[in-house]
Amino acid sequence: MMTMPMTNLIHSQPDRDALNQRFQGIAWAIFLIMSGVIWLLPSWLLPDGLWMLGTGFVLLGLNVARALHDIETSGFTVTLGLLALIGGLGNLMSVSLPIVPALLIGSGVLIILRAWQQRG
Repeated sequence: MMTMPMTNLIHSQPDRDALNQRFQGIAWAIFLIMSGVIWLLPSWLLPDGLWMLGTGFVLLGLNVARALHDIETSGFTVTLGLLALIGGLGNLMSVSLPIVPALLIGSGVLIILRAWQQRG
């Protein structure tokens, strides 16, 4: 039996938009559940950086799902996801990483690149 790739199942942009909305809803649900569970558990039970690691995995997972279904990924959430993952790993290893400055610099660079691409 011959199978068709997943990208052939989504023909129109409205179908992709609806699927992207589903992916975003699932990502938000996972993020909120994860945050609530981490908040409820005693802090001595959880390693430092767990929330940041989870957030990074959720954001990167969202973009992997988009890419696998031929939906445009978001450079902003990929950047946030990578920074959260790196920050969470740093916390787990007791290494202080400058995540907030890196986030500000990365956001500024993305804004400049987008403005540069739109100039004409």
